[in-house]
Amino acid sequence: DITEKKQNEEDLHRRDAILAVLAYSSEQLLTSPDPAAALPDILLRLGEAAQVSRAYIFENHLDVHDVLGTSLSYEWIADDRAVHVYKPLMHAFPYREGGAGRWLDHFLEHRPLYGLVRDFPPAERALLEPQGILSLITVPIYSGDYCWGVLGFDDCTHEREWLNAEIEALRSVAGA
Repeated sequence: DITEKKQNEEDLHRRDAILAVLAYSSEQLLTSPDPAAALPDILLRLGEAAQVSRAYIFENHLDVHDVLGTSLSYEWIADDRAVHVYKPLMHAFPYREGGAGRWLDHFLEHRPLYGLVRDFPPAERALLEPQGILSLITVPIYSGDYCWGVLGFDDCTHEREWLNAEIEALRSVAGA
């Protein structure tokens, strides 16, 4: 089938583009005197390579009560969708208390969480659907044994089934 062949070619092209950004990201993070300064450009390149609506990094932290939460630290958006970095919900969000305990469990087990939002549990859909997210992938970022944060990608234009090759490429980027 011609349509399926074309889709497979596009999927492979997207994976290869993500891997090219991995090489670029690794170089930037290793050679930059301030690696955090390289993150906006890296997210732009990742977002474009993955052909997503948003690419972002959440940073984990403990609150004053030792509750693990996360805050949006960096975000790239493809078009005129609202930038989330300034929204209160995106800062000091407690995983378990906020309805994302399943996410935290995945991240603490070094596993990505991804899929079609319509297939997520109701509490998670209530967080994601108002943002217009149709499908997403989130990959934990580790620093040694510590789950430092999460690299994520949202698709707000298509329900997207993530390919194993894409998932592994994105895990490699998060590992860098």
